[in-house]
Amino acid sequence: MKNPLPFSLCMAGLRMPALAACILLSLLSGRRSAGELTDQEWKKIQAELNAAFQGNDAEAKIAAVSKLAKADDARALPLLAGTVKLANAQLAVAVKQEADLRKAIDKIPFVQEGDKRRYEKAEDMERLKELQEGLKTVQEGITALLKVKRIALGGFTSKTDGKALDWLFAKGLQNPDWEVRVGVVEAMAEIKDEARAGACIVTALSDKDPHVRVAALSAAMAKDLKTERQKYLAMLKDREWEVVAQALEVIAGFGYRDAETVDALIEGLCAAEGRAAEDYEKVLEKITGLSYYGDGKLWQKWWKDNRSKFAPAEGAPAPAGKEGFKGDPAPEPAPVPRPEPGKPHITGSFYGIETKSHNIIYVLDVSGSMAGPATRRAREGEKPGPVITGEGEKKKGDEPKDEGPTGNTKLDFVKYELKKSIRLLSQKAWFNVIFYSDHFEIWQEEMVRANPQNKQKAYEFIDKQGPNGTTNIFDAMEKAFKMAGPGKPKEQADERYAQTMGGADTIFLLSDGSPNAGRVPEAGAILEEIAKLNKLRKITIHTVGVGDHNVPFMQKLAEQNDGKYVKAD
Repeated sequence: MKNPLPFSLCMAGLRMPALAACILLSLLSGRRSAGELTDQEWKKIQAELNAAFQGNDAEAKIAAVSKLAKADDARALPLLAGTVKLANAQLAVAVKQEADLRKAIDKIPFVQEGDKRRYEKAEDMERLKELQEGLKTVQEGITALLKVKRIALGGFTSKTDGKALDWLFAKGLQNPDWEVRVGVVEAMAEIKDEARAGACIVTALSDKDPHVRVAALSAAMAKDLKTERQKYLAMLKDREWEVVAQALEVIAGFGYRDAETVDALIEGLCAAEGRAAEDYEKVLEKITGLSYYGDGKLWQKWWKDNRSKFAPAEGAPAPAGKEGFKGDPAPEPAPVPRPEPGKPHITGSFYGIETKSHNIIYVLDVSGSMAGPATRRAREGEKPGPVITGEGEKKKGDEPKDEGPTGNTKLDFVKYELKKSIRLLSQKAWFNVIFYSDHFEIWQEEMVRANPQNKQKAYEFIDKQGPNGTTNIFDAMEKAFKMAGPGKPKEQADERYAQTMGGADTIFLLSDGSPNAGRVPEAGAILEEIAKLNKLRKITIHTVGVGDHNVPFMQKLAEQNDGKYVKAD
C-alpha cells in the first residue's frame, strides 16, 4: 500500500511520545496509598503503561490498561482518568481520518451495473483498494481505543481499597471529563459503602453534564434510592430529553403512586411533544392502568374527577388494578378511540409502526440483495395519504408524482414506504435519512425540518438510490447516534463516543439481510455495541425486516432499545 495513512494509538497529529509522557508522568507522582501493590509492582505497571502508549501496539496498550484497571490501589485512579483523556484525544484524530477516507472512497468514479459497481480504470481500482485498507486499519484502531477507554472507566468499579474509595468519593466527581465522572457514578452503583455511595449519586444528579445526570439516575435505581422522589420529579423539567426519559424510567421503576407524582406526570405530558409524550404516557399507564394515548386534556379531565380518590402509596409497586384508590375503585373512563396516523397524537408511521417522535432518522438497507423481487405487492387502490402539517389537515405541494412503487424490487417498495412515512411527518418534526450497503450515504449532515421543501429534496435523494454492495449496519447506526439534534450546531456532536445529547430520539432501521461488513460486522457484537452507545442516549430503535433478513438480530435490537419489530413480508 503506497503512502498508507498511519494509525496507531499515537497517530498522525499525536505521534508525540512527549504528549503521552506529559499526561501520564504528571499523574504518576503523588503520595503513595496503602493499596495492595508493592512499590516494585506499581513501578512495573507504570513502566508498561508508559511504554505501551509511546508505541504502536494496540494489544500492548489494552494489556497495560487492563493491569492498571485491576490494581486495587488509589494511585491507579488518577492514572486511569489520564488514560481516558489521552485515548479521547487520539480518538478525535481517528474519527476525522475515518471520515476523510470515506469521502475519498466516494469520490472515485464508477459505473453502476445492476447491483454492482464497476471501476473502469485500473488506477481507480488500485486507489480504492488502498483507501479500503486504510479505512480498515483506522477502524481497527478506533475499536481498540474504545476498548482502552472502557477498560479504564471500568477500573473505577473494581476498587475496594479504603484509600482508593476515599479518592473516588472525594475527587471522582471533580474530574473535568464527563466520561470519567460517568465512570465514577457507575462505580457507585457497585460500591458497598451505601451511605457514601448514595450521597455521591445524589450529588451527581445535579451535575452540569447531562450524560452524568442520566448515569446518576440509573445508579439511583441500582442503589434503590427511593427517598429522592422530589429530585426525580424536578428532573422532569431538565432541558435535555434524555435526562427526562431516564427520570421517567426511575419514577416508573420505583412505582410512586402518590397524587403529587401523578400531578407532575400529567403536567409534564401536557407540555411534552413528540417522543417525550410517549414516555409520559407509558408511565401514567403503568401507574394508573389507564391510557389516553398521550392526550393531555383527557388526562387532566380524568384526574380532576378522580384525584381525591387516589391514595398516596409512595414506593409501592405499580398495581394491576385500582387498589391505590380510596373507597370504591375509580370509575373506568369511557373508551377513547385510538387516533389515526396524522392526527395530533401521531407524528408518523413506517411499515405500520406508529410514533409521536419529532426527531427521526431512517437508516435503510440498499445492499445488492435489495435488487431482488419483493414478495409484498401494493394493496388494491393503495395511495399515499395526506401530507401532515401538525394539525391533521391536507396540504398540496410536496406530494410524489407516483401513487405506488415504481417497480417490483424490494428497494422499490422500501422507497415507496419511506416516502409515505416522510409525508406523514409534521412540520414540527426534524428528520434525516441514511442509506447503507458496504458504506453509508447520509442525506444531510444535520437534522432538517419536515417542511414541504425538505420533503421534496428527500424524495429526490431517495429516488437516486440503487442497490449495491454488502450489509454494513453498524457504521450507519453509529453515524445516526452522532447526529446533532435540532437547534444544536453540528460541532456540538461528540465524535469521540457517539454521545451527542439532544440528537434524534427515534431510529427506524430496515434491513433485508444480516450484517456482514463495517467496523463491527457481527450481529451479536452490534447488539453489544449499540447497548453501550444507547446506555446514556435512550434512543428508541424500531426495526423492519424485509426478505430473508436476520430475524433474531432485528427482534433483539428493537427489544433492547424499547422499540418494535415488524416483518414486512
